Amino acid sequence: MLKPFPQNLLSPKVQPLYGETLAYTVQYKETAWEFLQRLTSTFGEWLFWDGQALVIGQPQSGQAITLTYGSHISSFNMSLSARPVKTQMMGWDYLNSQVYTSQPSGVEDKAGLNPLGKQVMQLGQSIYTAQPVLWNNQFLTNKKQQDDITNMKSAIQGSRMIMFNGKSGHPGVKIGGLVEVSGNNVFSEQTEGYGEYLVIAATHYVDAMGNYDNQFTAVPGTIKVPPVASSKEPNCETQSAIVTDNNDFNGLGRIRVKFHWMNGAEKTPWIRVTTPHAGGGKGMFFIPEVGEEVIIGFEGDSATKPYVIGAVYHGKANNSFGNAGNDVKALQSRSGNKVLLDDNAGSVFVEDKDGNSVLMDGAGNVTMKSNESITLSCGDSTLNMKKDGTITVNGKNIYTIAKEDIVSSATKNMAMVADIDFLASGKTTATVSSKATTVVGSNEMGLFSKKLEAVGSATTSINGGKIDMGAGGDVSVTGAIVKINS
Repeated sequence: MLKPFPQNLLSPKVQPLYGETLAYTVQYKETAWEFLQRLTSTFGEWLFWDGQALVIGQPQSGQAITLTYGSHISSFNMSLSARPVKTQMMGWDYLNSQVYTSQPSGVEDKAGLNPLGKQVMQLGQSIYTAQPVLWNNQFLTNKKQQDDITNMKSAIQGSRMIMFNGKSGHPGVKIGGLVEVSGNNVFSEQTEGYGEYLVIAATHYVDAMGNYDNQFTAVPGTIKVPPVASSKEPNCETQSAIVTDNNDFNGLGRIRVKFHWMNGAEKTPWIRVTTPHAGGGKGMFFIPEVGEEVIIGFEGDSATKPYVIGAVYHGKANNSFGNAGNDVKALQSRSGNKVLLDDNAGSVFVEDKDGNSVLMDGAGNVTMKSNESITLSCGDSTLNMKKDGTITVNGKNIYTIAKEDIVSSATKNMAMVADIDFLASGKTTATVSSKATTVVGSNEMGLFSKKLEAVGSATTSINGGKIDMGAGGDVSVTGAIVKINS
């Protein structure tokens, strides 16, 4: 922050008391001085120029100079102001899914109030009985961060309850220095002390005759935090940014972006992405790709709490889905996987990067296309189709039923095999026909019917090692010539 400025002129003395590492903090629409003022007033650090160096941290006051009324100080006054110091603060920590509620505690010690300051504070509590609640729009990662801010806000309010103003001719009065004010009691003519004070503002005057005096404002010397008004947070408006990272190691679907005004390797911390649906183990997961343009909003207009509203097209990243009727609604991933909904045709088209697709054309037709194979599976049943024309149906029981006809044909061979029984039947007629028909039983074969005919238009042969022919009635053997044992 201070590096761009001449160090020999600033001679900075940076010794802050607050030792915690700050969460995401942004300088936005502020000069370096305004940003420092906001940080130091938030965390209760002193910030002032003492005439020789820029001081960030507790004043190194040293020995107090003595200002005696009527000698070194010509006039002074003290003002007491009761202020509300019990403000409650609430905030949301999305990393830990917690709403934090913080109450100030130990304000007297944190502010460094003297006995008079404690009395004023007690009076203020009787006046300001209602406890206002402030919503904390700062980025939080634990409750202690909010507790610290809450306590410091109350302590700073307490440090502003007693103000001492004086007019002096002592050139040793300086910001960050201590003055001890005393005077003579007009009744007893004895010296009495009016207290020790820490100077927080001083204006020095020299006229044309060389006469010098100053006017200063101070607080009790016991005060530990600067009596400053809270700096206003800069409001951050919606703006554009480019995605730099999208692999959120915490699984919160966050990304990191670089605003167009950022320099070099600067980028935001991990920020959340809004989506129509999100929750544990459910939701809609669409994370912008690295290099895409996104629109960033800010919770409570706070620059420290950005979030992604959505992604946008631009001159070098457009789309080809739009038409005059706004008919197409589309979803397409980086690799080319896509879903197209066409309201004009009423169709739905799903396709992967290799061209495998399913089309429901809106006219009652469904077309499924695959470059390699299609497999339908349900439990122990599968139907597999390969690009070479092989179709395999596998299941425990397979039924083929038609209300009218079933035709099975093969240009080459057809085999129907059963490991146990094979049944082919027709209620009217069963015909097995070919140029040569062979019916073979490896052990036995039976032909049964009320009427059984074996007819060969040229020759009929019945051969066997042993042939038994019998009938319950007559046996007739008829022919032009019947030969037996010939």
